[in-house]
Amino acid sequence: MNEAIAAFARELAKQINQVVDLPFMNEEEEELFFQVVVLKVFEIAFGKLIKR
Repeated sequence: MNEAIAAFARELAKQINQVVDLPFMNEEEEELFFQVVVLKVFEIAFGKLIKR
C-alpha cells in the first residue's frame, strides 16, 4: 500500500481513538483496531474507484 495512504490512516486512527473509547481494550489496541478498520475502508473505497 502507498506509504502516504498508510500514514494518513495512522493519523486518522489516532483522531478516531481520541474520540471513541472501546471497553476492554487499552489505548494501543484501540488505535491498532481503528487503523485496521480505516485501511480496510480505504481498500474497499479505492478498489471500487480503480475498477470504474
